[in-house]
Amino acid sequence: MTLTVGLLAAGAFTGGVRAAAAAPAALPTGLVHLQNLVTGNQPAADGSGRTVMVNPPQGGEDHQQWRLETTGSGNVQIKNSDWPTLCLGRRGTSDLTTLRDCGADTEWRFTPLAGDRYRITEPAAGVHLADLGSAFALAPGAGNEATWFVTPIAPATSPAAVTALNRYAHRGETPGHGVPTRPQWRVPRLAVMPLGDSITQGVGSSTGNGYRAELREALHRHATTVDFVGSLRHGTHADAEHEGHSGFRIDQIAAGIGPWLLAARPNVVTLHLGSNDINRDYHVAGAPARLAELIDQILTAAPDVTVLVAPIVPNSRAGAQPRVDAFNRALPRIVGERRLKGHKVRLVDFGALDNADLADGLHPNDSGYQKMADAFYAGLTGAAQENLITENVPVHPVPPT
Repeated sequence: MTLTVGLLAAGAFTGGVRAAAAAPAALPTGLVHLQNLVTGNQPAADGSGRTVMVNPPQGGEDHQQWRLETTGSGNVQIKNSDWPTLCLGRRGTSDLTTLRDCGADTEWRFTPLAGDRYRITEPAAGVHLADLGSAFALAPGAGNEATWFVTPIAPATSPAAVTALNRYAHRGETPGHGVPTRPQWRVPRLAVMPLGDSITQGVGSSTGNGYRAELREALHRHATTVDFVGSLRHGTHADAEHEGHSGFRIDQIAAGIGPWLLAARPNVVTLHLGSNDINRDYHVAGAPARLAELIDQILTAAPDVTVLVAPIVPNSRAGAQPRVDAFNRALPRIVGERRLKGHKVRLVDFGALDNADLADGLHPNDSGYQKMADAFYAGLTGAAQENLITENVPVHPVPPT
């Protein structure tokens, strides 16, 4: 048995037991892991009948073992081994979920590519299961993000060895020990533009720094130069520049983004925006489209910039949270469409934040801002490990909207 570990030239995951690419094989019977070609991440169920968790490549993790069963229509259902009536499915053609009592919305088409690589497709609309780095989603493109290893779980694959090797390849851990260490990456320069509203400014934190100071502290070991950039300055730390405009909606940020980018010339943008649209119930149905247009403005002005898109934080004010949830559900598709076009956009995972992390129902408190910093750090780490950070990014004028 040969064990290989590392990254393909295109940045694809190769940890664990892999044979050389060969002719497509029949889908394996028995239990399998589904593992993304680019990230090594694996989908897992949480038993709720809703959430699809993103498990980093750790071989024997709970609830990420699946059984593939062919239906009468020739499609395939992906059933969780811990909850046999729980299937990987979707609501419509956009929201990925798990569903009980596996029905038509849990059928998939598996297209063999080479060896044990497959594309997993929603049969009706033709959208593909893809990994955006911190979230799984359905996306129209068919790049490496939508390519999956289907690995049988059997003695020959030695899950313990896969666990150790995968951890070493993707999380900087010691092979065979599973002891977390700091992610190992380094870039020459980080020019980070925190972009958003009063939450980016840091309202609700005891220092006025928000997430920015903690994020900068985490980043300094990874770059020769770390500079937070923007036209505003708030908080107590030395590098306090940002573009967090208190009270601004998405359209108001879009109106000013051109000059801000030209002046600051960031190579990374941390984007958390939309809370004021949602809190004020301002044309909420169109808010995701407005955010998508803003991201496109940024990418038009600076095609090589890395954009980390965050879901907006919880809102405990009356009637607001359902609007927050609807807005956040739209983000995986927005990010996925741009990633599959080759843009350096990643979705950040804010799942750790809840109402206990709010200072006033809208703005985070110190614990909430720490979780935001941790999430942006994880997102930036993932971007660096995918070689998505360009040291010096040219910036062009943004056409007027």
